[in-house]
Amino acid sequence: MKSAGEVKKRNPLEKGKTAKRVFLIFTIVCGALAVLFDIAAVCMQVMVSGENLLTMDSRLGYILAVNYRWVTLAAVILTVVAAAMLTLFILNWRRRKKAVNALEG
Repeated sequence: MKSAGEVKKRNPLEKGKTAKRVFLIFTIVCGALAVLFDIAAVCMQVMVSGENLLTMDSRLGYILAVNYRWVTLAAVILTVVAAAMLTLFILNWRRRKKAVNALEG
């Protein structure tokens, strides 16, 4: 039984576990948003192309003509950010895995 003065020693690899979980959740959310914006951008590009815009309802056509560029820009930015975050997560995971193997072996 431990006395009141003893402090539990923490594994140095467990440091920042909450931050890693938050980063993983943020990466997943950013990736999901990137996929949704990519789908929306492609759909908007198809709807605005060619004669489709001329034969469309004027309100919907106006909304699409004004916003498709911004949606496409947001989709590209979110895709790049999600890819960068996923790369950082994988590199950090590999580094941590090597450190665990070095401590065990």
